[in-house]
Amino acid sequence: MMKAGRILAALMFVVGVAGVVVNGAAIYSRFLYSSVLLALTAWIWTRWVIRGLAFERVSRELRANVGDVFEENFRLANRGRLPIPWVEIANLTTLPFAAGSRLFTLVMGKQTRNYTARTWLTRRGSFQLGPTSITTGDPFGLFTASRQIASKEALIVFPMIHEVHSFPSPRGMLTGGQV
Repeated sequence: MMKAGRILAALMFVVGVAGVVVNGAAIYSRFLYSSVLLALTAWIWTRWVIRGLAFERVSRELRANVGDVFEENFRLANRGRLPIPWVEIANLTTLPFAAGSRLFTLVMGKQTRNYTARTWLTRRGSFQLGPTSITTGDPFGLFTASRQIASKEALIVFPMIHEVHSFPSPRGMLTGGQV
């Protein structure tokens, strides 16, 4: 998509410049001005909407065991008035098999999108919950802008807990004493 938009804008610009130089007809100057206006509008749009995005990730518990399902709630808010054609959220955490990456289309002005991601915990250790990368672009597919949100919290995953119902003592041995 992005490559096609750039090719179209470049083609309009080249045809406009070549037509103005060779022929000088008004249609070629319109191609030239339209391509410059399109590129300028797309660049401003992209910079404007990335500034208006707010992102938040919240988890209820920051300690879990291997085998548990870890749940995070994500919130994306467009605080600006312009609609955003697409927003890609990439969860760059070190947690193995982490969920949380999403692609949203057409986030209108002053709109909020919420979603929940669930990750099955397969390995013990300490894992940073982030960073998170947010990427968006203009409706014409010419420019993209990214912002990275640093991690604020860490998840500690403990080893799996097995419930012991009974513990038989060995025969011939006294518990708590000598043999």
